[in-house]
Amino acid sequence: MLEAVVEGFFYTIGEILAYTLWPLLYYSGWLVLKVITFGSYPPKSDPMSFNPNNHSKVFVRFIGFLLWCAVGFVVFKYI
Repeated sequence: MLEAVVEGFFYTIGEILAYTLWPLLYYSGWLVLKVITFGSYPPKSDPMSFNPNNHSKVFVRFIGFLLWCAVGFVVFKYI
């Protein structure tokens, strides 16, 4: 009984993190890349093209992850 409750609790926490963390990483990485590259990367998606995903979303999320790691480092180191 307790195992089912704990499993359900951690499943719910994981779902909440997945639905909030992935978009947060993507949009923060998107913003950093737009600022660093002066708006050229990631490019606007063309709905008429055969390949609408013309940039790597994993790379953008990785940049967002690095941003949040740097923010966490600065907060815990200097504040």
